[in-house]
Amino acid sequence: MAQRTLAYGVASAGLITTLTAMAALRPHQQVYFNALVDTKTPGALAKRYDMDYWHIAQRQLLEYLLARYPDDALRIHPKTRHTPILPQNDRKRIAQAPPHKADFYLSMSLNRGNVAETPAIHSVRAYDSVIAYILDPGSRAYRDYYRAIETNATLLARADFDIYILDGALIYIKENCAPLFTNPNANIKAFLHIFPADPADLPAARRDSGFENWDFWLDGEPVFFLDGKCIHRQPPLPSYPIARIRTGQHVKDEIIWSAEFPAAR
Repeated sequence: MAQRTLAYGVASAGLITTLTAMAALRPHQQVYFNALVDTKTPGALAKRYDMDYWHIAQRQLLEYLLARYPDDALRIHPKTRHTPILPQNDRKRIAQAPPHKADFYLSMSLNRGNVAETPAIHSVRAYDSVIAYILDPGSRAYRDYYRAIETNATLLARADFDIYILDGALIYIKENCAPLFTNPNANIKAFLHIFPADPADLPAARRDSGFENWDFWLDGEPVFFLDGKCIHRQPPLPSYPIARIRTGQHVKDEIIWSAEFPAAR
């Protein structure tokens, strides 16, 4: 009986702790983490998890834009599922646009390693981590940020997308890539193969192939336009020593272009 009472007590304490944490997070209780996860270090969660995976916080982003620009039509990218639940007059002011014609970019999900340094005009936070944000491609801070990438990044390879590195992250830049984004079937999917200097550094699941594989969408977030260029920034590379990198674009397993180069830090 005593053991059962103790078990009920522990379960009740755990439930109360969880409910208290979720109440404090409202209206973003969907990003709740239990006590085993480091939620105290500012920004720690954003570097490890997708946070607002279902993009629920995008509603707050739309409400912010509607309030800040009460008389303007707003061209946003990407399409958001929250527009239909807004008041009718607000819905009429919001239009989906391709990225090179959008007035504002709304985060689709938190891309780890990108948000901390990108100049957002507004962000939604939970646990002192950004879970959603808005970028204004016309703002001076935005333009200065991406000009700094082109000025300070080191060129690693020239290909269909030129590959740069800055602060341990790969950056893909393409001149005049707007035509790709006006084609709904562009399917701009890329691969990134990371070969460690010491094979023992590979995750166990990757040791058979000999490299770590990242697949990602070059026409997905974060891709931004500046003066006709499109710029994609990957999250930082692994911290272990890297021997070489292979990357490129593929469509249905057919390689469209590729580049291989030694790692540079």
